[in-house]
Amino acid sequence: DLTEDGSNRLQADLISNIRLLEADGIPVKITGFTARQDMKNQQHVMKNKKLKETLEKIDFESDLITCDFVDFDRDRLTAENLGVKEYGHVVVQRGESRLGIRERDLFRSKGRGEQRQLLYQGETLISGAFSQIMNERKKVIYFLQGHQEPSVVSSSVISSWVQDLSEEKYTIKPLNLNRFAEQESPGVPKDASAVVLFNPKSELRETEYDFLIEYLGRGGALMVVTDVDQPDIGLLTELGLSMYSGSAWDLNTQHPFRDRPIAQVLSHATTKDVIDFELDVVMARPGAIRLPATPAKGLQIKSLLRLTRKGWIDNGGEFDAGYPIYESSIDNKTQAPFLVAVEAYPSSGLTRSTKLPARIIVSGDADWLQNDLYTGGNQTLSKNIIYWLIDDRRLEISSVRPEIPRTLSIPRPSLGRLQFIALVPIPSLCFCIGLFVWWKRRGR
Repeated sequence: DLTEDGSNRLQADLISNIRLLEADGIPVKITGFTARQDMKNQQHVMKNKKLKETLEKIDFESDLITCDFVDFDRDRLTAENLGVKEYGHVVVQRGESRLGIRERDLFRSKGRGEQRQLLYQGETLISGAFSQIMNERKKVIYFLQGHQEPSVVSSSVISSWVQDLSEEKYTIKPLNLNRFAEQESPGVPKDASAVVLFNPKSELRETEYDFLIEYLGRGGALMVVTDVDQPDIGLLTELGLSMYSGSAWDLNTQHPFRDRPIAQVLSHATTKDVIDFELDVVMARPGAIRLPATPAKGLQIKSLLRLTRKGWIDNGGEFDAGYPIYESSIDNKTQAPFLVAVEAYPSSGLTRSTKLPARIIVSGDADWLQNDLYTGGNQTLSKNIIYWLIDDRRLEISSVRPEIPRTLSIPRPSLGRLQFIALVPIPSLCFCIGLFVWWKRRGR
């Protein structure tokens, strides 16, 4: 028995959510897909057995819920219609709502070596999915306006990101903290699930900072996106953060763009999918974030993306083909981050003692969220950041996502070696083979 509590019956939370679904009266369908059909692998056999048993018990528990257990190899059409591309996936549908649960989340490994055990979390995650689809109230994300930020109500450089958030069932609204007459009360509205400050071109007023700090005091969620040579954002000082004056560069870049460093991705809830799927996150001439030597009491600061060991902060100097080169006399050789996550607990003084910790994301680059770069790893990371800020269960229970296009990123030193091999040794070898064949045949 692999259930978390060793019980052979459905968990109380799951039964409770089933009763709530029955009270609403809207039919629910659960489609489970088999793990790999390998009878020699006992783990695969056990996975199929446990998931099938869970679906059968749920199907027996309620006439409102229909459960199907589908062979992923034999019924690819069903999988394709539901957007499923992996073994062991579970899809929960209710009306227009649809959530997916991945196999690696259903079954977690615990321990190492001979002590390693497989922990089944299917009932917990299906119960969480029921809670998610019953919560039909859309969460509101406000984008601050009034500082020459891109529009969120018309086509702009971030329209792909805004459209993606809308399709994720978030309500997107503009917010100008200087126009009190248009609001019932000054400050960040009570229905705000998150606030985004995207690349302001002018400084915020003190009253705007006061409103944002008051919002964070309520356990709010804030995403601050800035860039190189943009006005200082005073709120960062409250967190012990500041921006380096120069831009971040690295020898590891996305070919052929030397101003797009390949970031080192660090472990965090927001970066899990990026790491698991080996996706690239592309930024362009990002600004680097200076972290405090010791975070203030009550603040947890975590770097998400940073320069590799070949990176530096450029402070001017010599250029090569229009791009800066590292000069030890003036540049800073450091693995500085350009994407940071902060949690402010009540002991920090920013959050009230009766509230949950405030969550803040600080990005030193704005280009990665703009239309021309909003794909692949950038799209995945941006969604997970919003999930994390809002404490959305979809960070744990992933939505079924389309296949993500992959890009091949080659560091410049490796690219140079490949070009040399392609231009010198290979043509030379072909010439030598041709010469040898001609020499052997010349007397015939």
